[in-house]
Amino acid sequence: MKYLLSLLLLGICAGCGVNRIEIENKADGGVYFLFRGEEHFVSAGGSITIGDIPNGTYPYSTTYVIPNWATSSEEAEGLAGALTFYRNQTEWTLLYASTGFDNVYSINCNISSNQPISVTGGDSENTVNAHR
Repeated sequence: MKYLLSLLLLGICAGCGVNRIEIENKADGGVYFLFRGEEHFVSAGGSITIGDIPNGTYPYSTTYVIPNWATSSEEAEGLAGALTFYRNQTEWTLLYASTGFDNVYSINCNISSNQPISVTGGDSENTVNAHR
């Protein structure tokens, strides 16, 4: 009986996923991703995974490193907002990319999810910062 119960519970949990965020940084400089009170650094060309995220909606913000060649910077959409997780199977992918023109560094973040939900926008003027 114990064996049958164990198999049943294992079968139920086998279908359970884990909420997670995949972050890929294709930008020229590093990014700091602030999420749930923790700062996660992703170097230029690097990637990280943040897992075991409980269901809910959580704000995030991004701080980025300006490369040495740039004399100024500007940011586009996606660098701050909120992500919603539910059903313990939500996966978000954040892809940071950058361009440079006339020594102006421009960074943006493209966001995608495996769930039919949208990103809540944030106030990027207050939550996005640049570091040299």
